[in-house]
Amino acid sequence: MKKCVLFYFGLIATLLWGACNKADEIGNGILPADDIPGLLFSDTASIVSFCITDDSIKSGGVTNKTFLTSVNPVGAQNDATFGTTVAGLYAQVDLSKTSFDFGTNFIADSLVLTMAYKEVFGDTNSPVTFHVYRLNDKISSDSIYFTSKDYFTYNAQEIGSATVVLTPKDSTAEFGVKRAPHVRIVLNPTLTAEFAAKTQSNELKINDDFLNFFKGIYITADIPTAAGSGFIFTLDYKSVASRMALFYHNDAGDSAVFAFPFNDYNRVNRFKHDYSGTAIATQLADSTTGNEYSYLQSLGGLQTKIKLPNLKDYNLTNKRAINKAQLIIQADNSEVTKYTAHKTISVFTANGSNQITDKFRILPMAYDSVKSQYIADITVYAQQALTGKYDDLGLILKANGALVNAYRTRLFGNSPIDKRMKLKLYFTEY
Repeated sequence: MKKCVLFYFGLIATLLWGACNKADEIGNGILPADDIPGLLFSDTASIVSFCITDDSIKSGGVTNKTFLTSVNPVGAQNDATFGTTVAGLYAQVDLSKTSFDFGTNFIADSLVLTMAYKEVFGDTNSPVTFHVYRLNDKISSDSIYFTSKDYFTYNAQEIGSATVVLTPKDSTAEFGVKRAPHVRIVLNPTLTAEFAAKTQSNELKINDDFLNFFKGIYITADIPTAAGSGFIFTLDYKSVASRMALFYHNDAGDSAVFAFPFNDYNRVNRFKHDYSGTAIATQLADSTTGNEYSYLQSLGGLQTKIKLPNLKDYNLTNKRAINKAQLIIQADNSEVTKYTAHKTISVFTANGSNQITDKFRILPMAYDSVKSQYIADITVYAQQALTGKYDDLGLILKANGALVNAYRTRLFGNSPIDKRMKLKLYFTEY
């Protein structure tokens, strides 16, 4: 008898996938799904959603190879919805060549930091002021660093600054060679002179000696004063246009350049978020408030906790088997003109402390830009929660690629009725 029942359930599921999805149009309540005998449908399950702070993200170091990336976010935003964000970067630069001969009668012209970028998030038409400082501490390739902590001290006297408006489509010529669009910060003459004085010594000939002399840089940015202004770009550290560069000339005549490229491993991001005065701050203080929206934010910002408090009630009067469970998550598309919604997000099970567990994870959900929504298939989770196999402590929505992008997404929560989060359940009774 059990085999027959299982076969019946399997047959029903097969018919469901092959049939036209007329059940999507059925409306509220538990109703029969059209054309499929015995199959019921409901989209009235209660959903509670609210934002929580994200876990800190690992960044930099050989021991963190899983977290190494070819880009690092840098910049600052003043977001009317998500508050302020600063993406800073601690970075080591190295000698591009050892035992280099700077020629006869070397004269330093300037020392310049350039940062090529791949993506830009926010308002590229508004200016952002960047500051560069000299590190007092080395970055260790054997240490584990997190983006929410300050591990390094730096000299309070900045070595360079620039106010920048990005021009992503414009290239810059250097000695007649076009370079990718980049941020350019001329460093101060005092540091240039200090570098020039070392050209005949080991500090500019042997990399270990250079790192004892110049341990690295800290790049940060001022928060723009106007709401809705500012940007964060992703530094493409592998680009030939990303480096510190000493421009000089000698008796050979023409100007020349010696590069100090970014180190492959020793780049550590520092992300700072401030939600003061926003609806997010209110919701973080009291998860029962402002539930018409929830929020996702990269750079170690925000996650969304989801609870399905009455899911087990579907088994109170009749035994039911869930054939399909879809979580429909609608994004507020009024926010995506300037601020890009996350391309993909993931769903995880949560524990009692709102931490992610490894019991359940679905494949990343792609953003449907036409419908402004994400759809998560949580069939396995819903069935296990229904039967009590999982101690159902809720789900967590998490941004993918949170270390390498500055996406932020406002999600509809429990209202309005046509855009609220929904759990679509297709099930059979036995």
